[in-house]
Amino acid sequence: MRLLNNRKYNASELAKTLNLSIPMLYHLSLLETHDYIKRVDTGKKWVYYELTEKGSKIMLKLLKSLLAMFLAVTVIFLAFLARKSSQGALGAEKSITVLS
Repeated sequence: MRLLNNRKYNASELAKTLNLSIPMLYHLSLLETHDYIKRVDTGKKWVYYELTEKGSKIMLKLLKSLLAMFLAVTVIFLAFLARKSSQGALGAEKSITVLS
């Protein structure tokens, strides 16, 4: 679904991009059945797939969740670095005191 968030793809393009055989793309029918994607018949040889409004909303919700998790991990990592840095400074002060 993430790929379809950017543009329309046909089954061959999806298979190539995802490194799958076309028969392995059976989940397209599941996504279509649940109204996450839809077929777009261009009247030419290929049938394309694109996200529906429901699929777009789910992708937006997923991206917001991923962003929130990324920000939380970043804050935790920065707090860890700050704590480690302050512990290192305390350790250096102790070394100087012992040497004096």
